[in-house]
Amino acid sequence: MKYNHKLIEIQEHLLRMDPDSNLSDILIDILEKIMKLEREEFLKDSNKHNKGNGYYQRLAKLLNRKFTLSIPRDRDGLFKPLIIEIIKNYQKNYYETIKQLYLKGFTHNDISDIMNEIYGNSLSSGAISNITNGLLEEFNAWQKRELEDEYVAIYIDTIYCKLRRGESYENEGFTIALGLKYDGTREILGVYSTPNESIYCWEDVLDDIKKRGVKSPLLIVADGINGFENIVNKVFPKAKFQKCVVHKKRNILKRVRSQDKQYIAEDLKEVFNVHKEDTKEEAKERLEKFIRKWEKKYKFIRSTFREEVVEYYLTYLDFPLIIRSMIYTTNRIERFNNTIRKKLKVRRGLPNEEAVYKLIFAGIMEMEEKYSYKISQVQRVYNELLKILEKMYN
Repeated sequence: MKYNHKLIEIQEHLLRMDPDSNLSDILIDILEKIMKLEREEFLKDSNKHNKGNGYYQRLAKLLNRKFTLSIPRDRDGLFKPLIIEIIKNYQKNYYETIKQLYLKGFTHNDISDIMNEIYGNSLSSGAISNITNGLLEEFNAWQKRELEDEYVAIYIDTIYCKLRRGESYENEGFTIALGLKYDGTREILGVYSTPNESIYCWEDVLDDIKKRGVKSPLLIVADGINGFENIVNKVFPKAKFQKCVVHKKRNILKRVRSQDKQYIAEDLKEVFNVHKEDTKEEAKERLEKFIRKWEKKYKFIRSTFREEVVEYYLTYLDFPLIIRSMIYTTNRIERFNNTIRKKLKVRRGLPNEEAVYKLIFAGIMEMEEKYSYKISQVQRVYNELLKILEKMYN
């Protein structure tokens, strides 16, 4: 096509148009003029029997406006206007821009302002929700996918956000489960609404993981409600349960005086020394020594380490030294949850569960590559875990 000549024709066409025409009319005229000129050039290069054959109507969308175009056609049905493909790609890029902004944690108001700046039109919160609903569809399919049958460990942790139900907003929990595979890679297994972190909510989480294919992990690591160890034993009888040591340390340090924090933290670090090759009995002796040292000043310390609970803070000692630092805490899932909290922080409240799921799933998509790396010394770890697995099932 002789572009300079054709551009002059389009410019002349614009000058002849009524300056009071609305934007949609102007846009339709320009697009139809371009397609008509494009068909003229196409027919010049086509066989001599092929000619123009009128127009057909097609609904198009551009700049978030819908309109009907008269698209020229030829007798042989070979002419495909390039401008239609451009409109398709433009609209695809338009939607993709909105999704990417949402993935990065921008609010609906932020997205509307940015799209207005780039494309010249703002969007309502409802329009943005409709566009990002594709994420919800992907999430629903992802949440139902089949899982692998074996995982080394499953880490479970809950985040909270303000959620609207009826006329009020309240903090509600959403539990996220992360699985550690035998090759060292990690995978987010599922996201679950657990408003009050009850026994029943946590049991539903484990039941869903089991129904989707997980036979029995070696270990489940969590921190939360009392009695969770009973749920673990009920759903996965062969799995061991580890209560998060880091959470326990934090909870104790919150209840002591500032001048004692450093000393108590150092003593707790020695009690739960994951780098020391010792037994549970030796660890319990260190714990008892710690309790006797500090209980005169802080009486709650002995009660917080009830005998029936202590066992679940020392489960990591049943595993080889090389992997103890991996499994004594929920830090692995908390790192991911912190990225989600940052996305939630910019929003004062979310209108429904679906909005929370979309936001968390956006974080999962964003973090997917970061969770695909392998742990150090993975082959040695792998061999050690195979030995444990073999003992467990024999």
